Amino acid sequence: MTKRPTYRCPEDKYKKLQKKLIDDDLSYQDFLRANDLSRVKEIHLLHLSDRNSNAERFKREIQEISGKPVYVAEGMKIKQGR
Repeated sequence: MTKRPTYRCPEDKYKKLQKKLIDDDLSYQDFLRANDLSRVKEIHLLHLSDRNSNAERFKREIQEISGKPVYVAEGMKIKQGR
């Protein structure tokens, strides 16, 4: 029988889940490193959750790994630095 973790309050459980989602999110770092990005000109991040993602962190890390410009969509618009 698996022992369930105990939490002090619902916020603790949410914070742990949020950290797991951000840290483990399909390991986008591994995905980027495993693919040939030589023909990619730019990367657009769409549908990021307000509660379960960190857009600036994702943007920074993806730019560092890929060497490509990265843009984050805000609502239905993509904000580009051009």
